[in-house]
Amino acid sequence: MVEYPIPRHIKEFFQLVSTNNNEYEVKGNIKCSCGSETFSIYQSNDKMIVKLICQKCNKEIIIFDAGKHGWNARRCSI
Repeated sequence: MVEYPIPRHIKEFFQLVSTNNNEYEVKGNIKCSCGSETFSIYQSNDKMIVKLICQKCNKEIIIFDAGKHGWNARRCSI
């Protein structure tokens, strides 16, 4: 069985929409646990956080948080 490249933090909301998915690329939609597929998109001013807000139940689904999912080039000096 192929392991699709779906990030763990959105796996429960991700719905596959293509039969051409593979271990490198996957196509799908996000569906809230309430069943809605309609969202507002929020991104912080510095684009460090991107999340979807369900229009039906107001649940927030974090798509990207640079502090958890990204790498930044800042260095700490010791």
